[in-house]
Amino acid sequence: MDCKVMAMIGTAVFPNRGLQYNSSMALTGMDVNHLLNNLPGVVYRGYHDAQRTLLFVSEGSLALTGYQPEELEFNSAMAFGDLIHPDDRLAVWQEIDTAIRAKRPYRCIYRLGTAGSQEQWVLDRGEARLTADGYLLEGFISDHTERVNFLQLLEQRVADRTRKLSALYEIVDIANDPAPLSTTISRILERVLAAAKVEIGTIHLYHKSSQSLKLIAQHGLPNAIAKQLDSVDGLGENLIAQVWQQGKSLIEEEARLIEWRHRAYVGIPIATNEQIQGVLSLFTTETHHFHKQEEMDLLLSVGEQIGGVFESAHLRAQAERLAVAEERNRLARALHDSVTQSLYSVTLFAEAGRNLAQTEAYQRASHYFDDVLQTGQQALKEMRLLVHNLRPSALEQEGLARALQHRLNAVEGRAGIHHQLIVADDLKLPAEIEEALYHISQEALNNAIKHAFASEVSLEISRPDDGWVELHICDNGQGFDAETAAASGGLGLTSIRERVALLGGTVTYESAAEQGTRIVVQLPVSRKQ
Repeated sequence: MDCKVMAMIGTAVFPNRGLQYNSSMALTGMDVNHLLNNLPGVVYRGYHDAQRTLLFVSEGSLALTGYQPEELEFNSAMAFGDLIHPDDRLAVWQEIDTAIRAKRPYRCIYRLGTAGSQEQWVLDRGEARLTADGYLLEGFISDHTERVNFLQLLEQRVADRTRKLSALYEIVDIANDPAPLSTTISRILERVLAAAKVEIGTIHLYHKSSQSLKLIAQHGLPNAIAKQLDSVDGLGENLIAQVWQQGKSLIEEEARLIEWRHRAYVGIPIATNEQIQGVLSLFTTETHHFHKQEEMDLLLSVGEQIGGVFESAHLRAQAERLAVAEERNRLARALHDSVTQSLYSVTLFAEAGRNLAQTEAYQRASHYFDDVLQTGQQALKEMRLLVHNLRPSALEQEGLARALQHRLNAVEGRAGIHHQLIVADDLKLPAEIEEALYHISQEALNNAIKHAFASEVSLEISRPDDGWVELHICDNGQGFDAETAAASGGLGLTSIRERVALLGGTVTYESAAEQGTRIVVQLPVSRKQ
């Protein structure tokens, strides 16, 4: 064995220290053979050919490959190249070939078949040396199976954790989607089953009034079983009821639900704020992987997310009921403040006119009937205004110009008020600007009907330049004292000013008694302005 091989052996055993030789440390041939044969692996020398022909193999080959050194040397019984897994041979060849051209050591990890038809991973490190017969490879092969298995296990754990986190993120997204509750729960159940690699599952929600668990979502259940599980007695002995009663997860290897014996059952409580609301159930062929803490943590987190969905749906329902009640109260106040008062005045005028007519004071009675007509017409205008406000806004569906025209036709037009709308061609505005102009116009038109008693109104929207948009609203009503109204915050002027100020615009009023009103609003179209 030459010094090159001994140096290579030293590098393999002590990779961070070079060997220094002196007369007292010189190795005899017996020492070298003893060292080679006790290394935890195979020292070799061979050709860089298709068969990886080996000229020398240490005795570690028996433990690593199941072949004696003499069986591998010169391909006597087996060519080392044939032991390399067929799927790895090309990659090994390319790595060694690349290392030779780059004049660097090579390092390969590949699968090796043994004499006992077993497969193990090995780490092959060495260097090529050019000789008269071609390139000689001198290297060391060690068992790498345990490390590769550990890395594969680690990668699998990372992949599982990524899969679980991805499932949770998707479930959170689904839970935040403002879709109907039944749709949301069904989508969550399908995503849970995919993440858990299970085909059949159910979600039951507890109903306090009937003390039963109602089936609100299921996937993969036979129809007959779905009907039987449609309602589960919350006080019964059913597995689903047990999860509800105990408030903790349950795993059964042999599950019996009514007359249906499935292979295995996993039940997860659906809870929020430490209150059990329902049960998530999975029916599977095997439960061994659910005994892992990571799998159960995923399902418990899903149970909490579903509980949050139920809680959010409950809060939304409460908010909707409160909104309906608030809108009813607002409508009642509006009716009392406008239409009811007008109708009360109509009854008073009508009664006074009737009394005068009975005394044959017809001329005086006619004045009261004029008041009845005017007050009734005003009440009709305000009623139409209230009805229009109760309808959904057409702004999002039809755009600013058509929404304003719809308002003018539905309210002012039917009230007999002459109206005109002028909008610049190709008017394209940001959504927030359109919304502001629409609500400002509505506020001004409402004032014209309720307070100014106008018979004519006009709206004009223009773009004097690229940075601004202008809104002009005019009526021929009875007008008002602009300073007094602005100071008192009446006639909806405060709402208009706040909307304009929020967008960095300006608003001016021109009005006087019996002279009508003109409102000019300027809003910046771009953020830069």
